[in-house]
Amino acid sequence: DVEIPLLVMTYYNLVHHEGHRRFAHRLVQAGVAGCILPDLPLEESEPWCRAADHEGVETVMLAAPTAPDERLPLVAARARGFLYSVGLLGVTGERATLAATATELAARLKRITDVPVLVGVGVSDADQAYQATRVADGVIQGASVVRRLIADGPEAVGDYVAEVRRAIDPDWTAATAPPTRDGDPKAPVSRTTGVDAPCRDGVASGAGRRRIGRVHDDANVDACPGLMLGAA
Repeated sequence: DVEIPLLVMTYYNLVHHEGHRRFAHRLVQAGVAGCILPDLPLEESEPWCRAADHEGVETVMLAAPTAPDERLPLVAARARGFLYSVGLLGVTGERATLAATATELAARLKRITDVPVLVGVGVSDADQAYQATRVADGVIQGASVVRRLIADGPEAVGDYVAEVRRAIDPDWTAATAPPTRDGDPKAPVSRTTGVDAPCRDGVASGAGRRRIGRVHDDANVDACPGLMLGAA
């Protein structure tokens, strides 16, 4: 059992073969909160999205750097949980630098939606994650995680997650320290909501039963940058 939401990313043919409602229901039974179907176009997504909404599965939509301005609001309106902002054109994998398109698209999306925007594809290390989250609400990393998992095992992945977490929210350590009278570390004001809210799990997460998005509880709103990790 984990305390953070789990998502699956797969090809639409598996969903089509299983049937929309049955596939969505099985995800819920398995404890999965959301689904990414990168090969399902927006124009053909309504049957799946309707079934997913009915079963309580959040469909994460992808936005491409080549999308015209008039298309982005349509993608954002259909998105649940968060928007996957594709950082660059090309295959997935690690890069030496963050592509300019990564922050450019994230900025375009932030202007037209309140849905959290996470940058994926081409975010390869902690420094690039920091750059991306100066604009976006979080990052998605797969190749850099899988490489460490294969080469050095789960503990190396844990160390890397901690490194990225510190990079994308440099005030996190201070935020979790108890305040003192002489002005030592206190919870910072969240850069996205203006609420005093130290980060808790550091992963794109949400209200209720493992929902995706920002964490809401009786005490505060957690709006720290999100980190979504993928492994094959």
